[in-house]
Amino acid sequence: MIYLNQTQAYGKQMTVQHSAKCSPRFGQADWLSFDLTFLPAGFERKARRLARAGLAFCLIAITLGSLAPPSLADLGATGIGDKTAHLVGYAGTMACAAFAAGASRARLGWGAFLIVYGALMELGQAAMAQGREASWGDMAANSAGIVIGAIIAALLVRMGHLIWQRNKQRLS
Repeated sequence: MIYLNQTQAYGKQMTVQHSAKCSPRFGQADWLSFDLTFLPAGFERKARRLARAGLAFCLIAITLGSLAPPSLADLGATGIGDKTAHLVGYAGTMACAAFAAGASRARLGWGAFLIVYGALMELGQAAMAQGREASWGDMAANSAGIVIGAIIAALLVRMGHLIWQRNKQRLS
């Protein structure tokens, strides 16, 4: 059920569209649904579209970084360790996937897909015989990054709901 709510923000009258899930007393099940209706009307669709673009960028970056020759993929000069790069890359990818997907089953599907994708990238490194090899440590870092990315995305949605509620109470 969708409600329209007139609020004042930054001195301007705004119409905010939200669902019953954004009630002042929402519980754990509500914020796990990745309901972004605390955003002003129309911004939820834009946020999901931006997340899809970020997801596509992350997948392309991971593919290029995983299958590039060792001379191009060397992270030693940057000071970022190999496992850190895997963890951060897959955390960002999963966060984008979580925002883009929305529904909990779709997020689980993306998590499973990214674990398989990471394993295939590692096998692709070994198969290309260009001085790179598959590593169980890299696959563990990928999986840890996926879990951390899902947690970060869930916390960001929770913070958004809390900020929305606080602003709603302040404006009331």
